[in-house]
Amino acid sequence: MSDNPIDDVIKRAGNPGPALEGPVADALRGAIREQFETQGARLGTPWAPPAARARPSPALQALLRTGDLVRSLTERGAPYWSQELRDGGKTLEIGTDHPGAYAQTGTSRGEPARPIMPDDVPDELLEEIADRIGDYMLEGIL
Repeated sequence: MSDNPIDDVIKRAGNPGPALEGPVADALRGAIREQFETQGARLGTPWAPPAARARPSPALQALLRTGDLVRSLTERGAPYWSQELRDGGKTLEIGTDHPGAYAQTGTSRGEPARPIMPDDVPDELLEEIADRIGDYMLEGIL
């Protein structure tokens, strides 16, 4: 910390990476966990049930059986998990390499889309993210 608190705010504003990797990522992972728990209702429209005539793919069977997809998006260091800062530490990307990630868009074999993260993020989640970034920039809270 410097003698001038404004200098500290300016420094943190120029490097939001610690807030993105910490409290912002935690908020996103929590919302994604709730998205799975509510079968899509947390961040949008509830997911459609499995297609009646579609035979679940091996990846979907594994997804339903193991829970690896949800863990890969909600637990740091889980198998298939990824998190990366981009744009000089100003953009956070949370992702997964799990084969069940196709749930986001559905399949050509008749499985409907079950968006994990919708295109339009609800305002209350955006406000939570903004609050966490503000706490870091203004107070240094992680």
